[in-house]
Amino acid sequence: MYRWYSISNFRDKLLYSLAIYGKSSDSLSLLKDIGKLDFANLKADKTANGYHEVFSKYLNPSSPGNFIEYNYNLFKQKQQNIDDFFKSLTKAYITKIDSKSDQLVNKPMIERFKQEEQADKLLPLLTVKDENALWFIHTTNSNISGVFSRYRSSSFSDEKIKEQIKIFGESAQDYYDVLYRILNQKSKKTMQNYIVDVYDAFGGKNDPGIKSYALPINAWRTHRGGQRAYMPTENRKAVYFVASDFLSYATQPILVHEHTHNFDDDILLDGYGKRRGHNAESYATGMFQAPSYASSDELAFNFIKKYNGDEKVHNSSPERFANLADLENYYKNLFDLIYVLDLAEAKAIIAKKSTENYQKLELSKDGYAKKDILNNLQNSDFNSISSINDLVDRNIVGSGVGGSWKREFGHNNYIMVNLFKPYFGLLENKEGISGGLSFRRTAFELLAEKGYYGGMVPYISAKSNQEINVPEGVVKGSDSHVLRMIFGDKYKSFSDFKKDMYKKREEKLNKLKPFSFTYRNQTKQINTFEDLEKIFIENFTNTTELRTRIHVAIHKKTDEHRESIFNS
Repeated sequence: MYRWYSISNFRDKLLYSLAIYGKSSDSLSLLKDIGKLDFANLKADKTANGYHEVFSKYLNPSSPGNFIEYNYNLFKQKQQNIDDFFKSLTKAYITKIDSKSDQLVNKPMIERFKQEEQADKLLPLLTVKDENALWFIHTTNSNISGVFSRYRSSSFSDEKIKEQIKIFGESAQDYYDVLYRILNQKSKKTMQNYIVDVYDAFGGKNDPGIKSYALPINAWRTHRGGQRAYMPTENRKAVYFVASDFLSYATQPILVHEHTHNFDDDILLDGYGKRRGHNAESYATGMFQAPSYASSDELAFNFIKKYNGDEKVHNSSPERFANLADLENYYKNLFDLIYVLDLAEAKAIIAKKSTENYQKLELSKDGYAKKDILNNLQNSDFNSISSINDLVDRNIVGSGVGGSWKREFGHNNYIMVNLFKPYFGLLENKEGISGGLSFRRTAFELLAEKGYYGGMVPYISAKSNQEINVPEGVVKGSDSHVLRMIFGDKYKSFSDFKKDMYKKREEKLNKLKPFSFTYRNQTKQINTFEDLEKIFIENFTNTTELRTRIHVAIHKKTDEHRESIFNS
């Protein structure tokens, strides 16, 4: 009782005024029963069970969480809400961040600790005795905890640390909020009850914040090699930052990376789980993990970062997406630009016939789970190229499209697709799945054309693996099967799909809005597609730089792809 119930004056009430809790006044028998508890039920991670075994026989409140709420109703000060009462009980520095997107998830903090999964953390949190030792952030979908000593220095005071706690707590909530805005009702309902415990890079065992909270609940960890953060395989509702600091802008994408592992099967993938053959890392880096900076060449969602300045090629903040339609329209307009730039670069390839900056993407011979292989081209490979469709058929891509050093792409890699490189073809494994590079790029192209739930989720999830009625001659769960699921008989292959995407944009080229961009300190004016084609031919050896500058200009001109590059 001394260890776990020395909260405010509650221990004295249990000893001398037990009757106020509505069931018994026999404090002596309560103490005797506590003495009979085995050692396991006296430990921090069994406090809820210990309460159930003994305290609930003498008190009306049925759990530690109900006990705290009962005391609030007995002893609250005038106009004091239950969250303020909760904070007043502990020396831990607690920050609560509410959702701006879903009011249903904004509940008093004590409600979380009534849940069986969270109940054992309540008393250790409320019995922290040292000020500015432990900090704790309560968001709608996470408990984030760390220690002040990790950040404290002569130039970084406790007050400054508290400012950072608020900033990065709000940043985490921004991520959860954008998911609440874009998810369907099924996945949103799952997320509303999904809480992840996030533990910051902890210090030594003698740190007062560690001793009072992390150690008792078995959440203290040592470094794991070069890992910056990880989700333990045995607990999908935990994240440990071990070689990274949570209170850091550089760590924001890492939080989303780990949360992708937390949320992928049940929330991000609509409950279908990961597509058979693709593992966890296929969904984080290069897909759901945010790009590192505003002008990054990563093709990926930004659901957490706030980018400043004039060199942006990604949405400036999660607030860009007010709903699912916003997200889908953003990527539709983005791929309008990408396809038009591909069309211009294809014209330059046909004119120049040089293979120097291009490679061919091919499938390995591994059966169901084939890898993507990047191979160099021969000088003669472009001799017979006469249209963009020829580039699609040959699966031509820009050199280094998956990283300058990477030539083989499996199904659990830390890779991304370069936003500024051409990607003419789309691989298709009729026997199963393609590699990680194709997986990522095709996912975003399907998002742009058919939406998140209509195109992207069927492709990246196990929805196809769970289908019962599979067309004759089609391998269940294969790329070809997914294509049929999404489009019916409209396309015979992903190559046909890609050719149609180019055809649709080609038909709109006469409606291309004029624009200008800065390239090597010169302003370039584009009034027609022919102007764009000419610039690509004239700067054929620098098309990546050219595309980058155009992306920056169009991102700004279209107000972050709210507007189309075509006249209606």
